[in-house]
Amino acid sequence: GCVMASVGVILGLVLGAVMAYEIDGIVAFVESSLGFKIFSPEVYYISSIPSDPRQADFIATAIFAFLLALLAPLYPAFLAAGQDPGEGLRYE
Repeated sequence: GCVMASVGVILGLVLGAVMAYEIDGIVAFVESSLGFKIFSPEVYYISSIPSDPRQADFIATAIFAFLLALLAPLYPAFLAAGQDPGEGLRYE
């Protein structure tokens, strides 16, 4: 569980950072690929996606995600630990 949580947090942080820092390039690529403007000035009041990545936000998100990934399996594990193994496998 700890290894999976670590891999998930690291991948999430890397992908989130790339998207946060390169959102203008991503939008430009999607617009050129699809052939239309995502934020048309005639329709929307904004012309770009605002992004203000902060290191403290990345750290807080990583800590919270890691703790949540470690704590989430505890309740099902406690339920399984209180069950007889033969009873749990009877219908399998």
